[in-house]
Amino acid sequence: MTLPSPPSRGSRGSLADAVQDRVSDALTVDALRASHARLGRTVDDLPTPFYIAHRGGSLMVPEGTMEGYRVAAAMKAQALEADVQLLTDGTVGVMHDATVDRTTTSTGNVADHSAVSFGQLNIDASTYLGGGWPDNLRPAMVDAWLREFGNRIVLIPEAKGAGSVGPLCDLLDAHRIHPDRVIVQSFSAADCAVAAARGYLACFIGSTSVATATAIGAAWIAPHHTQITAGFVTEAHAAGLKVAAWTVNRRYRRDPLVAAGVDAIFSDDPAYLQDDTLLRTTDPFRSQAWIPDCKPMARPAAIGASSTRTGRGAGTRPAPASTSPCTATCDRRIRQASPWTSTCGSTVAAAGTPPGGPPCSSPPRLPVR
Repeated sequence: MTLPSPPSRGSRGSLADAVQDRVSDALTVDALRASHARLGRTVDDLPTPFYIAHRGGSLMVPEGTMEGYRVAAAMKAQALEADVQLLTDGTVGVMHDATVDRTTTSTGNVADHSAVSFGQLNIDASTYLGGGWPDNLRPAMVDAWLREFGNRIVLIPEAKGAGSVGPLCDLLDAHRIHPDRVIVQSFSAADCAVAAARGYLACFIGSTSVATATAIGAAWIAPHHTQITAGFVTEAHAAGLKVAAWTVNRRYRRDPLVAAGVDAIFSDDPAYLQDDTLLRTTDPFRSQAWIPDCKPMARPAAIGASSTRTGRGAGTRPAPASTSPCTATCDRRIRQASPWTSTCGSTVAAAGTPPGGPPCSSPPRLPVR
């Protein structure tokens, strides 16, 4: 596989351009429709396990946008997931959070928006994915999402907000989405029961209760990946349920789940999980394009000073001029000119072991972008 050249620093939109160069004509709606129609994907057609692009693959693309879903589909995502929220006018939009604060330049509750105002929100992609993505993107409406991808790729909509499952099923009916090409998921047993009664495959998320899942007519059960064992998978399969794990972004977490026999895996970075050959030996950090677990942090006051945060992806890095520090967990290794410290305290660099800690013991393995 030929790797795209890293985008140049300061070129806004350059990462998106690089991705679009990779997928070229596949990004057009007509090409996507023709391609997916030829594939004729159904849930049963997919491999075991198959990988679900969670929110479209939110570590790769701006989540919940048509542009993001198009890139994910063109990169051969096996299934697309979307969070469905009910709006004030009875329509349904795609957004994960109950508020618009995290992913847009606005604030407030999703449920307070109509289709018109929701469609005017500005997705703040450059903040959480880096300056390579433009900010003039809008959140998707479920109607448009189904129109473009329905029956062409397996869709996994989640009835996220209260009252959203009915309108979601109405749209599935209106677009004539075949029941073997969609799985309706929810943390609510009642919503899963509604979807199953409407004739759609239902997935009960966040539970390990096989008895409840079977009682509500669900076909799938999806606990958090830390709750899944080989024994649980055996129990679920014996009851006629398939098992999905959420949300997995690391290969070392994926491998035990595959060994346990799960049927599907939700991931924010499905391209990385589903293909072990996708490796990168360069880092687009200096181009201001973030990659998985390489989140922007406040720039230190002086060159050589460090900035620290706690939690997932926490770490420190000496700040080179005109760049922002980034972090990553220690199961990945980035080769670059300046060393930085990962969560485990290991140092990664182009060569040698600069001051700050021992070299990371994990082999270099970073996904192609």
